[in-house]
Amino acid sequence: MKKKMLENILIAGIIFFELVLFVVLPGCAEPASKAESAYLLERTGYEAYQDHRWVDAEKDYRQASKLDPQNLKYRNNLSVILYREGKRKEAEKLLDLARIKKSRAGKHILINRANVLLEKHQYQQAREILGEIRLSRSWPTGFRRLMAYADIRTGHYGEASLLLHEIIRTRHRDPVVLGYLSIIYKKEGEESLAQKNLQQALNLSPSPGFRKSLALLFKETTNGTKETP
Repeated sequence: MKKKMLENILIAGIIFFELVLFVVLPGCAEPASKAESAYLLERTGYEAYQDHRWVDAEKDYRQASKLDPQNLKYRNNLSVILYREGKRKEAEKLLDLARIKKSRAGKHILINRANVLLEKHQYQQAREILGEIRLSRSWPTGFRRLMAYADIRTGHYGEASLLLHEIIRTRHRDPVVLGYLSIIYKKEGEESLAQKNLQQALNLSPSPGFRKSLALLFKETTNGTKETP
């Protein structure tokens, strides 16, 4: 009987000790590494970016880049945020295009960079950056459409036409592509095709903002005399 009691007490003591270890040890864990801390900062920075809280996003990405200075993603995203804040010179200093081109995520970083430039109406600069991807012939998703837009904005209608006709073979009801094609047809003097594609694009898009933007782009790029792409 006494032996059984001693065994029970011993088992209870072991269980209690294990519970103490379970509760106490996590609080004694080693602090996160710099890379882990940078990752957590990047996540909060990205949430701030999505909410258009540029100051908070900049702060988090600066800290993340400081903790992990070799991470091109953090540097690129910080550059994008700085561009949106109007801090162009500092944004450009952060970008090491030579390293970006060689990195695995290089093409996506360049596309993000080009998107920011296009939003700021810096069309020629955006087209030059996208040109780096065009030469590779290994194109990320969405590249053709973005490149076609840059081509249209810089007057390279023939090159835009080639890209858009490649896309339309498999995406017959893409309102953006149809809208861009309407501009190309207008430039080529194909008035009926231009109006047909424009109307189809406007009908297919559920977004009032897109329809307004497309109508404005069509008007801006097709005013004047007929041009040969």
